Amino acid sequence: MRLVQGIGMQKSGTTILRKIFESIGSNVINREQQGLWGHEPPFSPIGYPVGTLYQKHNGTRGHVLDASDVDDEMRLHMQMPFINKTGWCYGKSPYGTVRIPFIKELYPDSVIVASVRNPIANVYSIYKKFNSSDGGVEDGWWGVKPSNWKELIREDSVEQLALLWRDVNQHILDDIDMVSFVLPYHELCTNPSLYVNQIISYVEGADVTTDINKYPKIGFFDDEYKKGASVVSRNQSEARVLNSKEFVEPFTDAQVKMVEDICMPLYNKLIQ
Repeated sequence: MRLVQGIGMQKSGTTILRKIFESIGSNVINREQQGLWGHEPPFSPIGYPVGTLYQKHNGTRGHVLDASDVDDEMRLHMQMPFINKTGWCYGKSPYGTVRIPFIKELYPDSVIVASVRNPIANVYSIYKKFNSSDGGVEDGWWGVKPSNWKELIREDSVEQLALLWRDVNQHILDDIDMVSFVLPYHELCTNPSLYVNQIISYVEGADVTTDINKYPKIGFFDDEYKKGASVVSRNQSEARVLNSKEFVEPFTDAQVKMVEDICMPLYNKLIQ
């Protein structure tokens, strides 16, 4: 069985793609593949193999792993779930964004699909989580850890999250030769059939056209930073959104400019 591996920042569209594949009956690995990668608990994992490596390095490399971290025992262990199975399956993990060579070393025929979202909207969406009462901030950090994550911690959380966005997504550009698809979030939301059919056709080696009416309704929320929003993502259940009493104020013009200055040069390179 061939692995189609979704990567990208938290809140960048990887869950949307998973829901689309689920809706058309594709094989999908649950949640964020914790059972496969051993990435529990998420920010400081202890499971095998990625948690074992994280603990081995005492977190000094963040969540970053590369091809040299793979040994024969690990390769066999990780390939066992896919041996003697046909077809393909989709799994997504934001932490894979800083582990592209590691993934390709374990699964040479894997298809890497990177989701990229406008950084202002993406940073705001993560900012909501960072500032929520149940956000789970750990050691001043929330989200994927690049190797220099401790150096990125700031009193200004917007600046910190913009730096996080830049340094995590830089891995996509650095390893772009290993990435099969870069999916802009706004285009995935407005024209999902284009990208989904391209991915399936690429994986199956034949032109495939899937009826867009089978897809779940996709919300497009890139304007939340202008108006403010509930801490609960609007792609969650409507009841959860309505019941949430936590509201995050919109970004100021100065905050928008700061995110643009830090992130937009990279974003433009990724979507060109």
